[in-house]
Amino acid sequence: MLILGDPKTEEGVRELRKLAKENEDIRGCGLDLSDEFLSSFIRGKNGEVNKALQTLEHYVSVRKGKYNDFFRHLYPSRCQYFKELPTFQAFFKRRDEEGHVVGFFKLSEIDFNVVDIEDVFAGFVLAAEELLTVEDLTKNGLIAIIDCRGIGLQHVKTFTPSRIQFLFNICVGTYPIKYKGFHVLYDSFIFDPLLKVFKMLAPKKIRERIFLHGKDDTSLQKSIPPSMLPDWLGGELTPEECYDNELVEHIYSQEDHFRKIATKWC
Repeated sequence: MLILGDPKTEEGVRELRKLAKENEDIRGCGLDLSDEFLSSFIRGKNGEVNKALQTLEHYVSVRKGKYNDFFRHLYPSRCQYFKELPTFQAFFKRRDEEGHVVGFFKLSEIDFNVVDIEDVFAGFVLAAEELLTVEDLTKNGLIAIIDCRGIGLQHVKTFTPSRIQFLFNICVGTYPIKYKGFHVLYDSFIFDPLLKVFKMLAPKKIRERIFLHGKDDTSLQKSIPPSMLPDWLGGELTPEECYDNELVEHIYSQEDHFRKIATKWC
């Protein structure tokens, strides 16, 4: 929804819609160029319409081009496996002092002998689609906590360089999301090879925003206050108090919506 009383955003949306309709690739795919959708690109690019258009073009091109098969099958039922798991991905209800959306990822909960890594990536992308409607995210940015405790050899082997590159290609530059920090907990020698590849392939801004905390929860709390963290990360909240479960439930309730979007890339 547009921010009422924000003429700059409203003007940016009007300009972006005009440019998008003049773009053959964007116009041809039949995207719903609603105020809500376009305003996320304007906010994410700080009102710079040309940068917002470039991101929107990339959003469309990865779906119509090299990764078409992935996006033609991007819907919640693909991720049913994760509904039976202890939470491996969640976003917090509260924001930090700068208004960032904070989420965590705990990949050790996933058995890659059972699930394909592209289904994990599908879970990430569906979350990104849902978060486009969250003003705090596109305006202020995202902080990710990556908990590595319990990661084993199967996890490291699964994240090959080509798969990490795949993840960057579908997530970075295709969404109007500012990645403000990646806080890694319980990194160990098993995780080191994965981290080296991640840094090698990551854009410079992301490389500079990776913070290693080891086993020290108090180190994390210098960046993210305990008042918004779950107790298992040394915070003051129970998981029920901390996690925005409604966001996840809303994703799973939109099977028809996401299937309709997926048909645009056929």
